[in-house]
Amino acid sequence: MGESVSEVKKYYLNSIPYFLAGWKKSSGYVQMVEMLSIGIVLEIEETEFNKLAECVQKDNPKDYLIDLLINYRNSTWETLSTKFMWNKP
Repeated sequence: MGESVSEVKKYYLNSIPYFLAGWKKSSGYVQMVEMLSIGIVLEIEETEFNKLAECVQKDNPKDYLIDLLINYRNSTWETLSTKFMWNKP
C-alpha cells in the first residue's frame, strides 16, 4: 500500500465499526481471523480489540483459532475452544 504503519492503523480503526455491524460467524470467519490478526500486529488499543472480542462472544463461533488470537491479547478470555469451526480454516 505504501502508507506508514500509523496511516494503515487509522484505516483499520475506522473500519472496525463497519465490520462489527455486519459480522456473522456463518459468513465472516476468515474476516474475523484477519481483523484479530491485523489488530495484534498493529498493536491496537485494548478497548478497540475488545470490541472485536465482544462481537465474537455474542455470536460464539466456538473456534480454537479465534479464541487463541483473542486470548493472546486478553488473557482473561475464558472461552478457549478445542476444535476449529471449519475443518480447513
